[in-house]
Amino acid sequence: MEYYVFKDGQNLGPMPDQGVIDGLRAGRYAPNDLGCRVGETRWQDLSILFPFEVQRPAYTWQDNGRNTAPAYEQPRRQPQAAYQQPAPLVYQPNLSGMPESYLKNDYNLLPRWGGIIIDQLIAIPLIIMAVIPFIGIIGAPLLVLYWISRDALMGGQSVGKRVAGLKVIKADGSPFTWSDSVKRNIVYFGFLLLMIPFYGWFFSGLINGPLGLVELIMIISGGRRIGDRMGTETYVVRV
Repeated sequence: MEYYVFKDGQNLGPMPDQGVIDGLRAGRYAPNDLGCRVGETRWQDLSILFPFEVQRPAYTWQDNGRNTAPAYEQPRRQPQAAYQQPAPLVYQPNLSGMPESYLKNDYNLLPRWGGIIIDQLIAIPLIIMAVIPFIGIIGAPLLVLYWISRDALMGGQSVGKRVAGLKVIKADGSPFTWSDSVKRNIVYFGFLLLMIPFYGWFFSGLINGPLGLVELIMIISGGRRIGDRMGTETYVVRV
C-alpha cells in the first residue's frame, strides 16, 4: 500500500505505508499532517490512517516507581474527517510508459478511423492489382509491403496518421523503426494469400476476416491492436 503525505504545502510521495509509519515514529510527520492512499482523492489526518502509530500508550511512574494505568497520547488536533485536497495532487505514478490519453481511456478512435480510410484510399491501386488473377502474384506482395511499412514512412506516421495528427510511439521512448512497423502490422501478411489465382480472395478473407474483427474489438476496448502487443509495446497518440 502506498500513500502521499501533504506537509507544509508540499505533496510528498508516493511512499509505502511503512515509510509513513517510520516518519511518524521519527517525528518527520505530525499526527495532524494529511495523508492519502495512492489512487484515492480523500485526504485524512495521519492520526486516522495510522491510529496505532499515533495513539501509543505512554506510561507514567507514580507512587514510588509503581506503574499506573496507561494514559494515551492524543492527536495535536481533532482530525478533519472529510477534508478534500485538490484532485491533481493524487495520481497513480505512471511507470509503464503508457501515454496519459490511454490512462484516461482516450484512444483517439475518430482520428484513427480517418487515418485508416486515407491509407486505404492510397492503397486502392495495389488492392486492385492484388485481386486480379495472376497479376496478384505481383500485386499482393506490393500491397503487403505497403501495409507493413506505412507507419515507418515518417518515423511512426503513415500518410493517413500524418493527416489525422497521430503518431505511433514506443513505450520505452526509443525511435520507431521499420522493423517496429513490420511487427505492428504483422497481421497484413495474410494478404499474401491473394497471390493464389481465383481462390486467393476466399482464403484471404477466411484468415483476414476474423483477424480484422479481433483487431476492431481490441482497438475499441483498449486502443491497441495485436501488433501493438507483440514484441515492441506501441501506442497511437496525438501529436
